[in-house]
Amino acid sequence: MMRAMRADDRPRLRPLDVQEIRQPDAEGLLLIDHEGLLDGQVFVPEGLLPVIAVFDGARSVAEIAAELGRRFGQDVPVDFVAGVADQLDERLCLEGPRVEAARRRRREAFDRLEARPAVHAGSAGYPAEPGDCAAALDDLLGRRTGHTSPAAAGGTRLAGLVAPHIDLARGAGGYRAIYGALDDHTLPELFVVFGTSHHGGSHVLIPCGKHFDTPVGRVPVDRGLVDRLVATAGRPEVWDEELLHLGEHSVELQALMLRRVLGDRPLRILPFLCGRLPAEPDTDPEVAAWVDALAEVCAEVPGGVAFVAGADLAHLGPFFGDAEPVDDALLGDLAHLDRGSLDLYVQGRTGDFHAHVEEDDNPRRICGTAPMYWAATLARRLYPDCRLELLDYSQAVAEDRSQVVSHASVVIRA
Repeated sequence: MMRAMRADDRPRLRPLDVQEIRQPDAEGLLLIDHEGLLDGQVFVPEGLLPVIAVFDGARSVAEIAAELGRRFGQDVPVDFVAGVADQLDERLCLEGPRVEAARRRRREAFDRLEARPAVHAGSAGYPAEPGDCAAALDDLLGRRTGHTSPAAAGGTRLAGLVAPHIDLARGAGGYRAIYGALDDHTLPELFVVFGTSHHGGSHVLIPCGKHFDTPVGRVPVDRGLVDRLVATAGRPEVWDEELLHLGEHSVELQALMLRRVLGDRPLRILPFLCGRLPAEPDTDPEVAAWVDALAEVCAEVPGGVAFVAGADLAHLGPFFGDAEPVDDALLGDLAHLDRGSLDLYVQGRTGDFHAHVEEDDNPRRICGTAPMYWAATLARRLYPDCRLELLDYSQAVAEDRSQVVSHASVVIRA
């Protein structure tokens, strides 16, 4: 049994997403865990928010009680603060032995898996039942249900693509634009898939060695090639963060779409989540090591490879903390800025594209910069004469105008 919080303990909230709740009988925050350790969500009433706001690991329980007492002009018992900390600790919201033990159990369970399950099946536009899923994807792609096209004979070679990673319902037009166009290309068997890591990661690339299960079939991962890439890049420590793949949707949705598009044809992937790129990725040693490793290994693959970016663009509106409403003026300004970034991208100026997005600390909250950078950089390295073409730019606007998420579909032809 874990001991109770003591006066000299320094409680620290672990990284959790929050969602504001404003209802007549419940005002406060929901703590949402994308590590998957919590059983459901944890609600924190508004009155306790000043308490947990200082659970940063820098102050002891006693110091927190004293600070709150000074702030509110009344005595705050140490036992009260300790009790709040105990409740959060029991719910696995604080860093410490309980959370570490839960992480070990989750990692051990993940290690025993042969394949990563389709954890996002059942989300909007993505049925979990195999038949329903196949029909939904065929409808999205504009195909007859049950039809999968043969490999294009003599078509233009596919070197890479950028696809949305927003849910299939809101991103249907973008998914259709890019994955519906693949039938006109000569496709490889091997795809290197780069997806946004929405929930942390200290490395620029984080691999996964598990196959990807989807409702429409398994997508094999070439573990031998993944191991070789990690060894060639000299980054064995990246395996420490492999578990981030379990809850992430950005690679899963690309694996799903590739499986349906290729049907019964051979398919293998090398899946990577992308951490934040350094300020100047074109001259960064870690980025260069990965680019060299990927180029060396992929150049030897018979039949070539294609590089896939699962990438959305901007996230704006009150839902994301902005004061401004999502009105027509904002949407017009956003389209102008997004298209300016995309113009740089399709010109092959990946470094300038990254700088354009990140200027003033990425005010559009574009989350797909890194996957897009990797896909275009590697495609150009292996296929120097490749050409990039923007097929679709879309804005998914909530009905209540609380948010807009933009995304683009780009094909890279060798």
